[in-house]
Amino acid sequence: MKQAHRTSGRRSRLMLTGTSSLALVLGAFACAAGDEPDASDPTFLPPPSPPSSLPDAGAVADADTEDVQLLPPQEGCSDDGFCYFAVPSNDALCGVSASGVDDAWMVSASALFHWDGAAIRRVFDYEVAPPTTVSLTEVVARKRDDVWAVGMETPAGSGVVVRYAPPVGGGAPSFRTLRADWGRASLRTPIWGPATGGEIWAATFLGRVYRIREDATGAVVEDLSPVPAAADTRGYFWNSVWGFSATEVYVAGMACATPATCTSSNTQGTQGVIARYDGTSWTFTPIATSIAVGQLYGTPPGVARQLRYQVQGTGTASREARLRRAELVTVEADGSLGPIVESTAAVDLGAVNDSCGLQSPGSLTASGAGWGYTDSAVCRWSGQASSVVATAVGRRPIMRKIESFWTDGTDDLWVVGRAFGTATFLPPFAARRVAATAAE
Repeated sequence: MKQAHRTSGRRSRLMLTGTSSLALVLGAFACAAGDEPDASDPTFLPPPSPPSSLPDAGAVADADTEDVQLLPPQEGCSDDGFCYFAVPSNDALCGVSASGVDDAWMVSASALFHWDGAAIRRVFDYEVAPPTTVSLTEVVARKRDDVWAVGMETPAGSGVVVRYAPPVGGGAPSFRTLRADWGRASLRTPIWGPATGGEIWAATFLGRVYRIREDATGAVVEDLSPVPAAADTRGYFWNSVWGFSATEVYVAGMACATPATCTSSNTQGTQGVIARYDGTSWTFTPIATSIAVGQLYGTPPGVARQLRYQVQGTGTASREARLRRAELVTVEADGSLGPIVESTAAVDLGAVNDSCGLQSPGSLTASGAGWGYTDSAVCRWSGQASSVVATAVGRRPIMRKIESFWTDGTDDLWVVGRAFGTATFLPPFAARRVAATAAE
């Protein structure tokens, strides 16, 4: 089923270097519920004494530090080449995407940030009038000057989109805030966009899939939700979306007994499933011995096509529901999933905190190697085994909670999230790795 509707833009405030000052918001936004630090947690390490100086003014362009003091930056480089840069905010960074390692975009609850090759600059603030609040959570920036961020306004629960790109009629790139009225949106809506730019895909936890574009009137939101056969009365819950192109898109999640029972907390009798869109229609592929499929991602253009995805559970018992494994499959010429090339051993996440063998969200190279991350560790997959890489600066750990990750699949990475801080406050961090810093 394909439905399209247009939504108009709304007022926003553009923050450009040298043109206006910033109003910095105090407090750390929790990108996901239930992530507050617990000092009794054995993995919680007290932070080192912070330096007394504030970030260099050039690294926090246009920040009005006369009104609001930023926390000291997390800076320095790890042995494996992860270098940290000052973030002009006290809010957690929830998402990162890039067209290249020197053109990276990041998002907090209400602002967008840009790394221009020299510094991270706060370039856009999303403004709402109380009692409305906004939570931006995801960003896609695969093409230079074509940036999309999505989130939700509360209490209405309506989806919103921020876009930075040339206007539809031509001209210099600019920010627009667009309504994306897809009903009550998920707080963290998974999104993906093709390398050609011009659109994004959003897969909601409510079982809907949308393609979002822009024309002269505002956002064009197409409901391209997978429609099963008439005899299939189950409900669907989508965890992730990824594609090889705009006409070959995959969503992963689970099928439930009925639409009413399809929630993240109810996995009784569910079945993991991956659906594929070929530009016209969807096909559904059940994943054996699974109750749900989580993140999925694939190989870059020009190489043999493969998909890697996470699988949850092998049954309905409480311990089995915690089991995770990762599978790598070939993609056939017609887009269907081929044989399993590799499957990791099932890991009980109730007993293991950080398991790199799961290869969480990341990217694959032509050889099947790639990167991934867990809550607080970055992992490198060689194609045969995975290992944790060094992200601490000296003996000082910085990554307390990884929220998002970008990589081109080779040596270049961006990792963002929340750093070690105090028992009640976790400052943001942004780390960049390139071949040159890794070799130092």
